[in-house]
Amino acid sequence: MVSTLDLEAGESSHFECDLTVSDPELWSPDRPVLHRAMVMVAGAEGEAVDMATAGFGIRRIAFSRSGGFHINGRRMRLRGTNRLQEFPYAGYAAPRAAHYRDAVRIKEAGFDYVRLAHYPHSPHFLDACDELGIVVMACIPGWQFMGWRVSRMPALRTRAS
Repeated sequence: MVSTLDLEAGESSHFECDLTVSDPELWSPDRPVLHRAMVMVAGAEGEAVDMATAGFGIRRIAFSRSGGFHINGRRMRLRGTNRLQEFPYAGYAAPRAAHYRDAVRIKEAGFDYVRLAHYPHSPHFLDACDELGIVVMACIPGWQFMGWRVSRMPALRTRAS
């Protein structure tokens, strides 16, 4: 599929296009099939100026009180763990291999689900989960402050003398 948008130098625009995948292979924890999408920016003569490729899985998920979790129409009982992105002495500068190793260890431990702590995690870890077949719940940052008045937060409360 080829869609184009012509822009002058310094001009910007929002661009959307529909993508149809005929007869897709569905992603699941026991068969983590990834498809690839490529976006190319071409110069005036049609030459590639920039290019990006992204992997993505196609899946259908559903939750219900009575039926639990379903993926691609099949009920699945998730076995999971939590993950904190902690790398002593490296922090957010941890290499891709460290994030991949975490995902491999989670999968090898028999888990097919991981709940992430309330901050943005590395895209390298998320990519590894997609590749290895791990369902991810990325929590909302700042959840601990929702619906709370400052006076109820222990860390911000002032002491009476």
